[in-house]
Amino acid sequence: MSRDLEWRHPPAPESVSRLVNFTDAIAGIAVTLLVLPMLDIDPPEDGQSIWSVMSANSGIFLAFVLSFAITLSYWRRHHRILDGLQSFTPMLVWINGFWLLALIFVQFPTEMIGRSGPDGGTATLYTGTMALVSWISIIMIIYLKRVPGLIPVERQIPTIQVTWAALTAGYLTALAFVGLFAPQVAMWALIGLLPLGWIESLQLARRAHESESPTAT
Repeated sequence: MSRDLEWRHPPAPESVSRLVNFTDAIAGIAVTLLVLPMLDIDPPEDGQSIWSVMSANSGIFLAFVLSFAITLSYWRRHHRILDGLQSFTPMLVWINGFWLLALIFVQFPTEMIGRSGPDGGTATLYTGTMALVSWISIIMIIYLKRVPGLIPVERQIPTIQVTWAALTAGYLTALAFVGLFAPQVAMWALIGLLPLGWIESLQLARRAHESESPTAT
């Protein structure tokens, strides 16, 4: 391990804030990069409307909206994972770095899908990269649970959310394999992430309500 990632004393609170802010900034840049393929679309020609241009490039716009929603969801979950972070270790920095790398790389298959469709392994690369982001998040959650002093116990992600995260990661991994044989099916099946998210939110809200309800004496 590089010497510059070793220290004898815990990082200062300012360093912890810089790590979180740096992560948020990179996630924001990743979202911004999604718009770049649309900037290369030629403007309407004589007798052509903007609507026809958008219709002709519908794949680019669809990929933008889908990837924006997914990236935003990933950032929201990641922000929740690091909520209450009190310290960090070199290993956590590496895990977080790999998460950012995978998140930024999502933009590459997004542009490929928008321009040439999901064939030729692009659907597999797209869903596989998103699955990788999810699995890295799970690794981070487990690491934060096992290493004391990083996040208070009451701020850690509950086990049920880890289970749902694993279901989502497994679903995306399965779609990556489906994309090898039926890329269109794999892309449309991404809509399945919506009901998964809704069911998760409903179950978490119900458990939170049950935990806040007074128990009978």
